[in-house]
Amino acid sequence: VEDIGGLATTPDGALLVTTSLYGPAHAWDLRDGRHLAALPITDAPRDLEVSPDGRWLLACPGTTTDRPAVLYGVRRGP
Repeated sequence: VEDIGGLATTPDGALLVTTSLYGPAHAWDLRDGRHLAALPITDAPRDLEVSPDGRWLLACPGTTTDRPAVLYGVRRGP
């Protein structure tokens, strides 16, 4: 079991992204509980933001301030 490092949701609550302290982030469809994607985030981000349509995740690194924010594709389509 991984420790949760962060959470982010879409405004409608349909998508949840979780990050852990030691592994990838995971995207979940909260309407049916389906796992949508594992995202290659290697450290717990300081800040997370999911786009309103659930297609993108912006992650700001939590371990150093000199690393840029990273944009990840979460899912395609509606």
